[in-house]
Amino acid sequence: MELDLVLRRQQQHLADIFTGLSDEQFKKNSLCSQFDVHLVLAHLVAQLSTSSLKRGLTIARSRRSRPQAQLVLAQAAAQASPRELLQRYETLVKKDGKLSPKILIERLTDTTIHTVDVCRPLGLELPDMNFDFSPLLAFLASDTALLEFVAAPLPNVTFVASDAEWRAGRGPQVQGASLDLAMAMMARPNAARGLSGPGVESVAQWARVHGR
Repeated sequence: MELDLVLRRQQQHLADIFTGLSDEQFKKNSLCSQFDVHLVLAHLVAQLSTSSLKRGLTIARSRRSRPQAQLVLAQAAAQASPRELLQRYETLVKKDGKLSPKILIERLTDTTIHTVDVCRPLGLELPDMNFDFSPLLAFLASDTALLEFVAAPLPNVTFVASDAEWRAGRGPQVQGASLDLAMAMMARPNAARGLSGPGVESVAQWARVHGR
């Protein structure tokens, strides 16, 4: 399946998840540090609606910290209620035209990771994610993803996907399903979940230091 179709499908899955949440569930913490579920939705809306100029100015005012800038933009968007944000999210997704390869993989990564950020703490079943994760993993392992997505240079390990033809890095091997590798590379809590190999402890320690 083409990546743009994968993105549309994953965005619809995420919209469906948000649609089914109660007001109390929107107040629960997500796996993303400092973000409750309401703020995750606000972040997604901000990413789709903020101009490049405004994003650049916010980064400058945040002492060039992209994560801090993302938090500031999400907090501004979160002045709206979850229901209002969900309506805006669905409208923005439908209005999206043809995306450049860079924007496409960034949005697919954001959507995929935040789906897990929301579902796991709430005990919800993950939607179908049966697609080739290789482009997403390659992006997370690239210099392009550093800082905006990946918190710090990845640990010196070799990541190996057990369900895709993909590996990257140098050092002790860390093997696991593509989704588990992606969550580990994003330094989410329990980064070693589902992973095996001699490099697992290095990944877990790195995630504890750089978790976001």
